[in-house]
Amino acid sequence: MARPLNTVLVVAGLVAVILILALAGILPGRKTAKPQPATLEFWGLKDDDLLWRPILEKFRKEKPHLTVNYRRFDEISYEENLINKMAEGRGPDIFFLKNSWVEKHRDKILPLPQEVLKFTVKDFQKTFVDVASQDLTTSDNQILGLPLFVDTLALFYNKDVFNAGGVAETPKTWGELEAVAKNLTKKTAAGDITKSGVALGGSSNIEHALEILSAFVLQGGDKIINRANMALELGAPSREALDFYTSFANAKNPNFSWTLRQPKSLDAFSQELTAMALGFADDLPRVKAKNPHLNFGVSFLPQRADAKTFVTYGSYFFPTVSRLSNNPLPAWEFILFAASADSSEIYTKNSGKPPARRDLLAKNAAALELDIFYRQALTAKSWPITDEKITRRLFEDTIESVVTGGNTTDTALNRLREKLSLSLP
Repeated sequence: MARPLNTVLVVAGLVAVILILALAGILPGRKTAKPQPATLEFWGLKDDDLLWRPILEKFRKEKPHLTVNYRRFDEISYEENLINKMAEGRGPDIFFLKNSWVEKHRDKILPLPQEVLKFTVKDFQKTFVDVASQDLTTSDNQILGLPLFVDTLALFYNKDVFNAGGVAETPKTWGELEAVAKNLTKKTAAGDITKSGVALGGSSNIEHALEILSAFVLQGGDKIINRANMALELGAPSREALDFYTSFANAKNPNFSWTLRQPKSLDAFSQELTAMALGFADDLPRVKAKNPHLNFGVSFLPQRADAKTFVTYGSYFFPTVSRLSNNPLPAWEFILFAASADSSEIYTKNSGKPPARRDLLAKNAAALELDIFYRQALTAKSWPITDEKITRRLFEDTIESVVTGGNTTDTALNRLREKLSLSLP
């Protein structure tokens, strides 16, 4: 005898409810797997624990099964510690790298699993500034890390010296920089410099010499090393950049405004021994600490007069995941969380560094002095340095050989090409 239709419907409904409850884990049956607890070791440098604490606490609330232990290292020993620990098969799950260290340490990185975490190279390019896309995404569409900030080279200038010298505007081009430096450089009758117009020209006492000369070369269109084929590009623009850079330390050149006897460039700027110096946003706290009463401003990095696009040099550290990590997926989940708009805003506010996210750069900088760095971040460039320590020494030797008269610009540049070529893969 057939059952009444309403009885069949009731039974079917009860079965459906039971299945739903079982799937939800409320009734015995198929239960949703609980997230496995994991502890992630996170190595960084420069940033202290207090800076990271609010981000780590927010992450713990969202992912209570995950614990992230942040450990700060000194920048001098950081790279060596990282290499040694990973050689032993140990080390952190998450670690910071500098964008100029990528080529050297790429084999230590486990790329982001894009399909699993639903974050692709296109998402990266829409979210972050171009220099980060160039540095951290590969030709085979891998993502090597996510940036939290991007710092850029800018011009620091002493407002009191500018006012006293009748200089109403900061120099925007190489030619204007030469003119202002000549105007503000003070010399004795014997030609000795008593007040420098600009700290530029040498390498032993010019901080960021590698980055400054790189910026001037990149402004001319030379890529130094082409990312597409890892071939050297040091042509006529590189020669012009080296000539311009070293002219300020050449006593026979009208631009002469700097000597090897001066203190380090940013120390000289803090001590009001020079009217201008080049530095990053990261240098601002040190300059202020050394001279709290210094009346100075920040302006755009001077460009070539024939420049079609604005170019400055971009430098930053970024978190990535170790190939040796036992918890790579949770590690990348944390990095995505740290690089989100909310977390990045906390990071940049607490660190005083310009953000790498486009949406945060669209907002006004919290401090007026950071405005230039916010505006420059979108035009920053870099190049694939194969070994920063070696490359820095090669650039410094090249500069010094020209300044001391040991080599002509052409000879020095040829030797730089030869030595850089030895580092290419």
